[in-house]
Amino acid sequence: MLKKVNKENSENLILRISSIPTISNPGQGKAALILSNSNLFNTLLFTPAKSKDINNKILKNKLLNLRFFPFITNPFPPKTKFFKSKILSLIRILRILFSSAYILSKREIYNCKLVHIHHLFYSIPALVLKSLGAKIIITIHGSDIHKIEKSFILKIILRRFDKILCVANSQYIVLKSFLSNKKLSNIGNGVDFQFYKPCKSFLERQKIILAVGNLRWQKNHKLLIKSFSKVYKNNKSWKLIILGEGPERENLESLIDSYDLTKAVSLPGSISVKETKNMMHKAMIFVMSSTTEGLPKALLEACASGCACIATDVGDCSFILEDVGIISRNNNEDELTSKLNFLINSPEVCINYSSLATKKMESFSWSNYINKHHQIYKKLIHIK
Repeated sequence: MLKKVNKENSENLILRISSIPTISNPGQGKAALILSNSNLFNTLLFTPAKSKDINNKILKNKLLNLRFFPFITNPFPPKTKFFKSKILSLIRILRILFSSAYILSKREIYNCKLVHIHHLFYSIPALVLKSLGAKIIITIHGSDIHKIEKSFILKIILRRFDKILCVANSQYIVLKSFLSNKKLSNIGNGVDFQFYKPCKSFLERQKIILAVGNLRWQKNHKLLIKSFSKVYKNNKSWKLIILGEGPERENLESLIDSYDLTKAVSLPGSISVKETKNMMHKAMIFVMSSTTEGLPKALLEACASGCACIATDVGDCSFILEDVGIISRNNNEDELTSKLNFLINSPEVCINYSSLATKKMESFSWSNYINKHHQIYKKLIHIK
């Protein structure tokens, strides 16, 4: 797994800095892993993880050189007192500086002609290598766009990059307000539709409403639990399962208890990709109740798995579910409740959405995603 980069391996070497799926958090960093595993790219990948937390079976590219670096940061809670928020921000800055120094201390990175980072946290190594002649790319994921929109400093940093990639049209609209079209590309996201393709009839599924996402305030699982509490009154045979782990667990468990839903709502935590797929194949309905998203991978996977899907109108959820699912207004409990009741009482609609969604996901293949990156890389550093 830890290979030395020699002169032969260093030709057209791409430095990638990103999280990748781990045993404890299998849902993170899938896109970066897909790119790193492609034989089209000779990749030096730095990831903020411990080697014992990586399942070696996910590493499939012989040209991949994997390195680990120390970086641990937790998302801020939605409501943080002023003094506490300043302390947390300072700690985060110190961690970013330490991690950046660690990466920059490694000689092998200076062989790289191109640097592709997948989070703003990793900008310092990219900017240093740019000053030495490398081309640099950043991909904007998820809720980062809101920080960028409000920060003059982040906008200045982004202008230094040779290429800025985003995954959703809503992000593209914000970014093009201060970036040139030549630098900006909407790269989208991907899904392994063959892996998630259902193998049984929809009628064999169980009465399960499923949600997948870290237990963070951005995912707004609280909204889903409140809506389900109303739906459950007249649909006692239905269950709600929320997969994921995070800082909101205690609050969500208290909410479930307050509605006396402990037998109907479960929070199993993070499970493997295969187990998640199996759960998606069991569930009739999938719900994404987020307050902010880009082009959510979990929603693509649920569609590919043949779930009847509902999502709030954030990011590119409406683009994904156009003609194949239902969109509900953001943070609107009554509307989400109404949409859930509609699907629960309309099995023929669910079957139709299931069929349409699986077919639509064929256009979101990972091979298309990889080829888009290959074309961008070729233009920047003239790789083969």
